[in-house]
Amino acid sequence: MFAVLASLVAAFYYIRLIKVMYFDAPAQTAPIEAPLEVRAVLSVNGALVLALGLLPGGLMTLCVQAVRAVF
Repeated sequence: MFAVLASLVAAFYYIRLIKVMYFDAPAQTAPIEAPLEVRAVLSVNGALVLALGLLPGGLMTLCVQAVRAVF
C-alpha cells in the first residue's frame, strides 16, 4: 500500500514539473549568460565526458590497477 502512495506522490510531482517546464509562461525571457570561466569549465567537462564515454579503456585500466593495488 505504501508503494502505491509513494508512486502517486512521485507521479504528481513529475507531472507538475513537466507542466511547469513546458506549459507555463517563462519567468524570464532574457538569455542566460555565463562567465568565461564557467563556460570553460563546462566545455572541458563535456569534452572529458564525451572522450571517456567513447574511449573508456584508459580509465578502466587505471581503475583495474587501483583495485588490484587495494586487494
